[in-house]
Amino acid sequence: MWRDILLHNKESLLQLLDSWTTEMGYVKTLIEAEHAEQIFTYFQDAKAFRDGLPVRKKGAIPSFYDLFVDVPDHPGVISDVTGILAQHQISLTNIRILETREDIMGVLRLSFRSEEDRERAQIHLRQEMYETYIL
Repeated sequence: MWRDILLHNKESLLQLLDSWTTEMGYVKTLIEAEHAEQIFTYFQDAKAFRDGLPVRKKGAIPSFYDLFVDVPDHPGVISDVTGILAQHQISLTNIRILETREDIMGVLRLSFRSEEDRERAQIHLRQEMYETYIL
């Protein structure tokens, strides 16, 4: 799949990689020359740019409303979690299993469209004795 994505977007990706290589060359020269103040300013500017991006709003980078759920290692647990959400008409935008080793607690990362959906999911899952948390 990644092969096709890379080849289909070849021109854009090559331009982005060239820009990134140039930027990293600049950082490399700052490090080599031990320009401490310029290194500090570089990362301070990067932080200011990142802090200026929209938070929990539609924008250049979409917001994610993730809920992490501890789940025991037994058959049907994912179906149980998604069934609870479906029962309360809460839609997921993504689900990811973060831990899959046998005989230990797993973690589901559930993504929702809105903070309200995430809060409702957390309430209903906790009522069914699932441990949940938000990072």
